[in-house]
Amino acid sequence: MSTALEMLRRVMDGDSLSMLARKYSRRPGWAARGGESGFFAVDVFPSLGFPALFQDSATIGGPLRLKEGYSVFTTLGKRTSRPDGRILLDSLMYFGQIGARATMEQRAISAVVSSLAEKAGVRLYLDRLTRVKVTPNNMFTRRLLGFGGVLTAVPTILPIWEWTGGKGDRVMP
Repeated sequence: MSTALEMLRRVMDGDSLSMLARKYSRRPGWAARGGESGFFAVDVFPSLGFPALFQDSATIGGPLRLKEGYSVFTTLGKRTSRPDGRILLDSLMYFGQIGARATMEQRAISAVVSSLAEKAGVRLYLDRLTRVKVTPNNMFTRRLLGFGGVLTAVPTILPIWEWTGGKGDRVMP
C-alpha cells in the first residue's frame, strides 16, 4: 500500500504513470506496454475491471487491492457490445470524435447559411434587433395523455447565428 500511495503521489506531482508502470508493474506484459492492459472483458479481471468500468475515463483510480498487490490506474476507455453486434467505444477518443464531428457540422451549416444570406443581400441592424421581443422558448405545446394527464413539450432547437460574423458588412452597428 505504501508503494501504491507513493506512485499516486508521484503521478499527482507530474510523473508519467506509463514510466512508473514499466518499472513497478508486477504484470510483465502490461509493464512492457507502459502499463496498458488493452481492452479486456470485465469478468477476466473483475477486481480491476468493475472499478475501471465505473470510473470516468482519463481519471486516476486506486490504490486498489488486487491479488498481485495494489494498483494505481487510469481508465483510458471502455468498450461494450451493442445488441446489433456493433462495438461502441466509450472513451475520450469516442467523445472527442463526436465533438469534432458536431463542430464540423456546425461550421458547414454556418457556411451554407452565410452564403445564402450573402446572395440574398441580408443585412442585420443590431440596434433594431435588440428591440425585437423574442420568446425564450422555440415552441410550446401541451399534449393530452388521457386520464387527465398533460405533457408539456418544449423542443430544443439550436440557434444558428454564427454566420452573422462572416464576410462583408451584413451586421450594421
